[in-house]
Amino acid sequence: MAMNEYFMISDKKCGYRADVHNFHKAMEKANVAFPCAKSEVISKLGNAKIQVDYSDAEEPFVEAASLVVPIKLDFFRNGAEFYNAFFAACVPNAVQF
Repeated sequence: MAMNEYFMISDKKCGYRADVHNFHKAMEKANVAFPCAKSEVISKLGNAKIQVDYSDAEEPFVEAASLVVPIKLDFFRNGAEFYNAFFAACVPNAVQF
């Protein structure tokens, strides 16, 4: 599932978007700390699945690491830089770095 499709599914019917909340919980559980490289984030997240939708979507779970792959930056100095790049990579028509 493409990042843009994933966010559109979350917005379709659901009043509560679980995606960012559950992604952040997965980051904490994987002990991702900054500064770090994108490859380190992907490695630490492994194949952890997160629930991104509480509606009747066909695929309400995705691998957390798959949401990091489209990020254009390869290194993050801090959490703010990571999450800004994360949103830029997954929101349609977002300003890119």
